[in-house]
Amino acid sequence: MNGLTEIKKLSWSDVFDIWRQNEENSEHWQKYWKAKGFESWEAWRNHTHANLHGETLSWTLYKVEDPAKTVLQFLGGPFRSWTKWFYLNNTHPSFTDIVQHPGIQNHRAILELIDSFPSPTTITGVKTSDGIVVIEGMHRTCALALSIVQNRPITPKLYIALADFPGELPLLGAEHKKN
Repeated sequence: MNGLTEIKKLSWSDVFDIWRQNEENSEHWQKYWKAKGFESWEAWRNHTHANLHGETLSWTLYKVEDPAKTVLQFLGGPFRSWTKWFYLNNTHPSFTDIVQHPGIQNHRAILELIDSFPSPTTITGVKTSDGIVVIEGMHRTCALALSIVQNRPITPKLYIALADFPGELPLLGAEHKKN
């Protein structure tokens, strides 16, 4: 794949652990999953991404060689909230399109990430017939894309855990805990 260098194979457990390290101790995300009625970060994320069946996919870690040339081509994941608020009826818009939305351009967390972007960082995606779709790391990818579009690119060490996903991606991100 253009712009990506294979590093190593990963299990779903490895991918989930990377994701856990990115979010579990964040005060913002703790408030979010507790407000949704979940007992833990793990219970919340297992619920929001259950339809993906990540444990059945073959995962590989890649280094993104030049994020400024690559992330704008990535596509937004099929999340209920992102689709509702930012995609304007486009199922998988590119990050070039996503960051044109005023709600993204003025999103406090995304703007803060531009100024304090974690490096190195790893996002998660799946390869589909449409391209690479980000399924974890939307805010970080938006921050990278917005910095590029605004001509003040940040240059972190960026990695992506990827798996091939055959067929159509399911809707992700549950609104509330199922009882």
